[in-house]
Amino acid sequence: MVPPAAGSSGDHGDGHREPGGDFGAFSVAQQAVQLGLTPRLEIQHTSDKQLGQIYMPRVNSILMVGVVALVLAFGSSANLANAYGIAVTGDMVITSILAIIVFHYAWGWRWIWVLSLMLPILAIELIFFVANLIKVIDGGYIPLVFAAGVISLMLIWVRGTTLLQRKLSSEAIS
Repeated sequence: MVPPAAGSSGDHGDGHREPGGDFGAFSVAQQAVQLGLTPRLEIQHTSDKQLGQIYMPRVNSILMVGVVALVLAFGSSANLANAYGIAVTGDMVITSILAIIVFHYAWGWRWIWVLSLMLPILAIELIFFVANLIKVIDGGYIPLVFAAGVISLMLIWVRGTTLLQRKLSSEAIS
């Protein structure tokens, strides 16, 4: 039996699910594969009735190694607080910046409305993020290093794929 995908937020308790209700690690990894940001990974669909229920063995293994490494490195959940603060406030800032992009470019909102709504929110989030930056030395660097590593791997993958496609296109017989 394949384990169900974590975070089934679209479950109504009656066995029916809304599509796309899961934004866990498996779904984010699947989206990265679909966008060409990572190599192809094995995706197992855990239900033929519930859309979006997936399991990715390699992602699960990576998560396990990461959790074990964090537990061993920090020793206790109390010591993880600095890393958690940076991760959460950083995520809040990134989400607001992405919301600004979506509101203006995807939904066509005028800049005046986007900025009047989002700048106060972003200002508060940036205050929290900057306040948490003093924790970087005491373990808050972990999510920053992790994010830099993931972004680097994605950029390397995209660049390599682009170079390979160019080379294959130039050598193709017309």
